[in-house]
Amino acid sequence: MSVQDQYGENLRQTQEAWVKAVESWTSNVQKAFTQASPDNPFGAMDPNAFIDQYFDVAQKTLEAQREVAKNMAEATQAMGETLRKQAQSVGHSTQG
Repeated sequence: MSVQDQYGENLRQTQEAWVKAVESWTSNVQKAFTQASPDNPFGAMDPNAFIDQYFDVAQKTLEAQREVAKNMAEATQAMGETLRKQAQSVGHSTQG
């Protein structure tokens, strides 16, 4: 698998995880607020649970961004190393 393929696959997996987390959170919020009333704006949902879910999504997002950044750095480093080796190879072949 090439570095570009690996980077693309990691990015796709991160995006899928993010989409699933947001969909789950959105679904829970919609369910809670459809049962809301003026006396209870959070509906059937406990406000503490709502807050926990919000911060869980934020934490998962940050973790996904960290993983993407690490994968990008790794891919960039590997690509740079490959280019350096190719440049050295071309330099040696032109000297001969």
